This record gives sequence, structure tokens and C-alpha cells, in this order.
Amino acid sequence: MKRYIFLLVLLIGFISPTVFAQTTTNFGYGVTNVSNADPFGKSTMPVRFDYMEFYDDFYDWSDLAGASLPAISAPLDSTHAYSRWLITSNGDASEAISSSTLRITNSVTENHGDWFQTREALGTTGTSGKELYFEAKINLVSDATQSDLIVGLMATDTTPISSTEGGIWFQKDDGELGIQFKVGSNTITSGTPIINLALNTEYKLSFHYDGTSKISYFVNDVKYGVVGITTLPTSPLKPIFGIQNGAGTSSSMEIDYIYAAMER
Repeated sequence: MKRYIFLLVLLIGFISPTVFAQTTTNFGYGVTNVSNADPFGKSTMPVRFDYMEFYDDFYDWSDLAGASLPAISAPLDSTHAYSRWLITSNGDASEAISSSTLRITNSVTENHGDWFQTREALGTTGTSGKELYFEAKINLVSDATQSDLIVGLMATDTTPISSTEGGIWFQKDDGELGIQFKVGSNTITSGTPIINLALNTEYKLSFHYDGTSKISYFVNDVKYGVVGITTLPTSPLKPIFGIQNGAGTSSSMEIDYIYAAMER
């Protein structure tokens, strides 16, 4: 009897890969299950025509200084004329890139700040049914309490701390450790502080708009809440981040990457 059981186990082990291969649907060529007759049916990478995307991992200085980027007409910032970012500095600030991480350091004066916003818009969120995704990894390097910090998506704004232009973003205000999730257009809805930011600690800040009625927001892949939406920003939204001094001390932050995608 034991012999027959052993042979049966061997037989099942032999035929099961074939059975599973026939009964499951695998992604053709590893990443897609579209027909081979499709123009991209044999693509070995995801095809992302259905999304408008923005991603920057701050690999080198050309993203900021624009040394290797093509010229654009009527640059908005003469200091970084060919950068994909419009950089607005209130007072003196410095930027440095190391190991694919951007560090911003403000000079020692209250309300000195450094804001980065993309020149091109990701799109608007006013169209029903268009899902939206966002994530950035940040690190608050100095002055956890007396600093203002923003990261997310906003309409064009060079003074984002007092913005009423609209957007979806995370914000920490000076005098506080807690970071809030904010959504709105003209009238801004601010949630209860999610967590207190600690110095020299990496945080992944993420959110997802379901395209209909709610936005879920996350810190380090943990969902902290859901915001019900009746009115969304209708202005073109652009990725934005930066930090500003809340007192006469220097504040500094790092950003490892920033990503946003919205369905067309």
C-alpha cells in the first residue's frame, strides 16, 4: 500500500505543473496578456498609454539645473532655465543631490524657504472616473518643530503654505510635529494630524483617488484615513514639494523620489 501511495504522489507531482499551466492565465511574454497580433503584444515592459505620469528619483543634477535637457521657450526661472522644476526660493537656500536623494537646506532666517513645482501639469481631477495615484519618500533632516513642509499635487503656486489654489497634498506647519492631509479648491479641507514626524526618519507619503468619491491616504504603506469628496480641484495639478523655516533656524529636508499618475 505504501508503495502505491508513493507512486501516486510522484504521479501528481509530475502532472500538476502541466495541469496548472493549462488552467491558469499567464501574462504573455511576462508582462502582458494581450493578443500577439496587438502592436505591443510582445512588449517586455508595461505599456502605460492610459496614464499621464510624472516621476523623478533625483538621479543627477540635470533634473534641477537642466544641463542635459533641451531648451524651452520663455523659461520661468532664469537660474535653472532648462530644469523640469520651477524652483522658488524665499531667501537663500541650497540644493544638493547625493545617492539619488535631493537635500534642501534653508539659510538661518525665519520664513526662508525653497519650493519645487513641475513646469508641466499632470492633469486635472475634475473628470469623473479618472483614478489618481501619488507617492513621495521624504526625510525631515533638521528642525522638526519650527518648519513648514509640503509634498503632493497643487495648482501653480509660488507661496504654497498659504495656498487657496487647490490641490491634494500633505502639509506640516511650523510649531507642530503632526503632518496633515489636505484636499480642496478655494476652500481647503484639513484632516486631523496623521502622525508626528521625527528627524532623520524616512516616510512614504501616498494617496489614491478612486475617480468617484473618495481619497485614501497612507504613510509608510499604512492607510490612515479616507476623505469623502464632493468638490475636487479643477485646476491643472503639478507635483510640488519644499520646506520653509518657521523660526530663525535653518530647516532642511530630503526627498528620495516623487511619483504621480492619473488615468487619461
